[in-house]
Amino acid sequence: MRTLREIDQLRSTLQEHRQRGQRIALVPTMGNLHAGHLALVACARQHADIVVSSLFVNPMQFGPGEDLDGYPRTFDADQAQLIKAGCDVLFAPAVSSLYPNGLDAQTRVHVPMVGEGLCGGSRPGHFDGVSTVVSMLFNLVQPDIACFGEKDYQQLAVIRKLVRDLHMPVEIIGVPIVRAEDGLALSSRNGYLNSEERAKAPALYRTLCTLRSALERGESIEKVLHQGNTTLYDAGFTPDYLELRDTMLGPVSSTTRQAILLAAAKLGPARLIDNLLFNSRLALSVVTENNQTSGHKGIHMHTIMLKAKLHMARVTHAVLNYEGSCAIDGDLLDLAGIRENEQIQIYNVENGERFTTYAIRGEEGSKLISINGAAAHLAAPGHRIIICSYAHYSNTELETHQPALVYLQEGNHVSHTSNIIPVQLA
Repeated sequence: MRTLREIDQLRSTLQEHRQRGQRIALVPTMGNLHAGHLALVACARQHADIVVSSLFVNPMQFGPGEDLDGYPRTFDADQAQLIKAGCDVLFAPAVSSLYPNGLDAQTRVHVPMVGEGLCGGSRPGHFDGVSTVVSMLFNLVQPDIACFGEKDYQQLAVIRKLVRDLHMPVEIIGVPIVRAEDGLALSSRNGYLNSEERAKAPALYRTLCTLRSALERGESIEKVLHQGNTTLYDAGFTPDYLELRDTMLGPVSSTTRQAILLAAAKLGPARLIDNLLFNSRLALSVVTENNQTSGHKGIHMHTIMLKAKLHMARVTHAVLNYEGSCAIDGDLLDLAGIRENEQIQIYNVENGERFTTYAIRGEEGSKLISINGAAAHLAAPGHRIIICSYAHYSNTELETHQPALVYLQEGNHVSHTSNIIPVQLA
């Protein structure tokens, strides 16, 4: 692994790889690395020829009174871990290299809307700092892909909007949360906790799991979130926020088919964040229009129906040592209306195996269909599979519902699309 500190060194090194036609992946970090960071490196290793990791404690994303000075600097240990993980280039610039004129004179990148509220509400300017340094790194490294952890879900959403709005040619890959055995999401700030606080910390994740179960049972959102805050207070936390959003971080509604619980809470000196995605029709649809006026609750009946199908896709990769998922060409996802992280069912035409996983976004135009994790035992490259997603529909929605059917031919090229499954003749 080459360790570089100067911008010119980085550019000249990567230009050599680029001239050879090698794909470059970027894993930005602030150091004090743990298994969650190493999962990002492993993801990058799967998708690129050259893996670049940056190590930079970015002063622009720390607010007044935050832990910039106390943030752990563990360069030697980080360097050793990255070498072991198979990183090719470590870029560790000085603050003066990236901000030669100081922070006050520095051009800043602001991503509106998605960076407001949640962590953006309690940490003003934080996401401007993140967006600025990530834009700078994308400009310097010019990666083909970049890997970010889903623990920082709002940050991931900000970066995806940044790339989309500014037409940056970078594929953003979200990597699932890595947890300790007791469920605590791994974080560099977990090291701030003493032994007593560390023993309490998994209650944050347990609370999210309990709230998800309550929402799936149809309990009201307001009641569930109130109970969640109470539970966290009782466990010794000081909640910053506990909210339910759709996966684009917008408000949930009666049409929300996948939601995310997001939480931030102080425990001793540490501010911990976590989130939990789930597929569900929510309590939003529990109160009928007729009963809203009388104040009585009734239950809608919903029917599980086929929502989308990718028919006769060819598996291009089966990656056992990657997080369980199915990576699908982003163009195919969009055509079928399957959302990132949406639960999908896969039927293997070759061997009859059926299994459930979730979709992650692959590079647009790549024709990628990669079966990842343990499911790689159930499908091999070249196998024909059918990928389906299902959703709950009310009787009213069923009147207009039509599934999105995408039929594929060799090479995972689109043959045609339809909303109607042909009648099977006897």
